[in-house]
Amino acid sequence: MVIKSMTDMVGPAATPVLNEDKRGESTEQHRDNGEDEPRLAPPLRPSSADFPKLAVRTTPVGTKVRESEKVLGETITRKTEEYVDEQTGEKRVRTVEYVEKLIEREKRSSRSS
Repeated sequence: MVIKSMTDMVGPAATPVLNEDKRGESTEQHRDNGEDEPRLAPPLRPSSADFPKLAVRTTPVGTKVRESEKVLGETITRKTEEYVDEQTGEKRVRTVEYVEKLIEREKRSSRSS
């Protein structure tokens, strides 16, 4: 990486000069020849006055919980099976229906102010 100074890039005749006016603000002027001595403004440094003060206020608030359910899929399976009736001891046939549901549950919690 090559870093050049301003005089190397522009030349000594057009080097910017920073002057400070009566209000403390720095102004920029260009030298036409190398006779004038440049007055540089003091280097800028951030101070605590440049940044605003922040205050964080916290208050206890209630938390809302919202729940929702969504059926994504449903499968119905019917099975015919033979069983023994316990009261009479006879063999009987019955059809059993199994319903499987795929359910998505969502919980959202938010703080109300």
